[in-house]
Amino acid sequence: MKLSIVCAFLFGSIAFSQYSLAEAPPQLLRVMWIDPGTPNAGLAWFESEDLGAGLGSGLHASLSLGTWVRLDTGEEVDSFRNDPANGPEFSKSYEKEVAANPGIEFQSRKISFEMTEGKLSLNSKKKASWSWQSKTKKKSDGLYSIRAVVKDGETKRVIKVIDVQGGAGELTSYWSPDGKYVGIYTKDSSDTNMHLAATHGPTVELLVNKGISDKAIQAATEALRKNGFNLIKSISFSKKARDKSVVFAKSSFIGEAKRIADNLIGGANHEQLTWPSDAELVVALGQSGEVETKKK
Repeated sequence: MKLSIVCAFLFGSIAFSQYSLAEAPPQLLRVMWIDPGTPNAGLAWFESEDLGAGLGSGLHASLSLGTWVRLDTGEEVDSFRNDPANGPEFSKSYEKEVAANPGIEFQSRKISFEMTEGKLSLNSKKKASWSWQSKTKKKSDGLYSIRAVVKDGETKRVIKVIDVQGGAGELTSYWSPDGKYVGIYTKDSSDTNMHLAATHGPTVELLVNKGISDKAIQAATEALRKNGFNLIKSISFSKKARDKSVVFAKSSFIGEAKRIADNLIGGANHEQLTWPSDAELVVALGQSGEVETKKK
């Protein structure tokens, strides 16, 4: 019998407390793996959200907000809200859930984090949780990058590059039941986020021409994920505009570059990657991807 998402909200019912008028930061309530091992497999997480004053003098109301992201596509397939006035709103159901417990190791593999412009330290009181601090130690609006690294024996691979904001924050890692994915929950000076990283498949960074449409970017992203490539960071703009897309590959990934070129909308040329990159392949999406996407 299918379980309804509504059960995930039982712990996120309405709570009233007295605070100052400032909003309380969200609190992570629960993380779970949805239908592991199936096409609908995903990662769901639920946070509290402070509604602020307004439901009564000096009273604040909290509700549970949840998000479910497909593992195979990275697509956000649903959003769940436990509204104090209207009750839970949801449209998805699922067969099975597995609690996502914080973890550092999965079999022979171990996750760690690196930050060249700051310091990371493992929290002794929280399982699989790290604190980070920028070198400037200022709680500013500066943007910093943290790399998630998986080590298996002597082999190290960057599986995700995460942008965080401000001078300090925390992150926690969650391995999937099969070890193919890691959820990384971050809390910085401005926001909280869950980042999904695949531990399998070649890693890819996607660069795009300025002015490329969201539709063309989405088509390229779907093609990469469908063919088993792991996008390790947010999409960024190319320094050089290109008419034809190009796949740049490290020397041992030329075969993968050809496979991307064959499956990318508009096709692509492939060249050797000659600059330092956390990814094993860099896809520079050119105008050819835009033109072919408009034809569809």
